[in-house]
Amino acid sequence: MEKQVVHVNGKAYDAVTGRRIDGIVPPPKKPAGKTGHGNQASKPKARQSSLDSRDINHTQAHQPQHAQTLMRHAVKKPAPGLKKQLHPTHALAHQQPQAITVKHAVYSVDKARLHRANQVEKSHHVSRYHGGNEVKPVFTTMPFQAAPQDMPGAEPPAAPPPLPTNKPDDMFEKAIENANHYIDIAARKTHLKKKTRRHAFSMAAGTLALLFIAGFAAYQNTPGLQIKVAGIRAGVATATPNFQATGFAYDGARAQDSKLVIGLSGGNHQYQLTEQATNLSSEDMIKHVSATDASGTPNYEVVEAGASTVYRLGEGQATWVKDGIWYQIHGDQGLSDDQLKNLAQNT
Repeated sequence: MEKQVVHVNGKAYDAVTGRRIDGIVPPPKKPAGKTGHGNQASKPKARQSSLDSRDINHTQAHQPQHAQTLMRHAVKKPAPGLKKQLHPTHALAHQQPQAITVKHAVYSVDKARLHRANQVEKSHHVSRYHGGNEVKPVFTTMPFQAAPQDMPGAEPPAAPPPLPTNKPDDMFEKAIENANHYIDIAARKTHLKKKTRRHAFSMAAGTLALLFIAGFAAYQNTPGLQIKVAGIRAGVATATPNFQATGFAYDGARAQDSKLVIGLSGGNHQYQLTEQATNLSSEDMIKHVSATDASGTPNYEVVEAGASTVYRLGEGQATWVKDGIWYQIHGDQGLSDDQLKNLAQNT
């Protein structure tokens, strides 16, 4: 496929890309043919510009120079590092301390140096020299005026009376302060009633709380409550014994391994009454805790206490079953039959 060439001002250009094509000779111009009209005017030719003969150079004249200014937004001030910047030299680090010697010229002037200095000729370039004459201060008496003295009998001037600071009462201001026509009397009464009711309710609640705490503290110290609390902890539902009828004094109660232990005191002797829940009868219970000797005699004695049977196991031990509760008592002194009967009937 042949290129389409366009000739402009004696130069060849590609018709498609517009690039200049070198090495192509432009076609010769055809001579103008003569026509039959001899007097016909010829067309004027355009004058060729001198700029067309120069080659166009699109290269840059010089390489652009980059700016030498620092990028302030990208460069930051160097921060001090953890590494020490100053290091002591070896000589200074190991130098021994020396005594400071004072020159003798500080306290006295060398006479030889002073004589030699006085013999030096003064330069004509220096116009002012120290005269060396010591100026001594001259003390003179300055006249002064004596302070005026207070005359005897003269009294100080009286202080002016203080200005009044309290403003006189204004009747209009007092009337405005005491005005109550804008107050809702009904709403104020309702508010006062509610306030009084709340105050009375709070006082009553506080009084009841104090009474409840005092009653609980007093009831806590009673034997009945202590036995009830210990029975709940031990899981034993029992009633409080009648200590006055049993002839023993109460000496505390506690829960110990699903057992209720009540302390009793009689005279100078101490006893412990142990209660625990059971489903055994009196006969089954004594079979489990008693024994017999070689002749078949049991090691317990029977004491009848109304509907209950009390078994004396030793000098200070006894046991019985009543209303599903297994009672055991032991102490440092033996119990009589009457004491066992009173305990069995009043527990």
